[in-house]
Parts: sequence; structure tokens; C-alpha cells
Amino acid sequence: MALAERKKRSNELEEENIQLRTAIRGRDASLDNVKSEKTNIISEKKSIEAKYVDEIILLT
Repeated sequence: MALAERKKRSNELEEENIQLRTAIRGRDASLDNVKSEKTNIISEKKSIEAKYVDEIILLT
């Protein structure tokens, strides 16, 4: 009887483990997307700043 309970618990833990790994993979992908978006925003910000500096130089 104890062996059957252990096997059942082992199967439950294995299923939970699979679900947690799937959740982690999803979060990793989401984090990668956020990092990519951050890089794009920083690049765009630098371009805008450079454009403003050029405009200020032209106006002076």
C-alpha cells in the first residue's frame, strides 16, 4: 500500500515539476522580450537626443 502511495505522490510531483518548468520557460521568453524592447527604446531615445542636439547646434 505504501508503495502505491509513493508512486502516486511521485507522479504528482513529476507533473508539478513539468508545469513549473513550463512556467519558467514562459517567463524567460517574456523577460527576453522585455530586454529586447528596452534595448530598442534606449536606441530610439539616443537617436532622438542626437537629433535634438543637431537642431540646437543649427539654431545657435
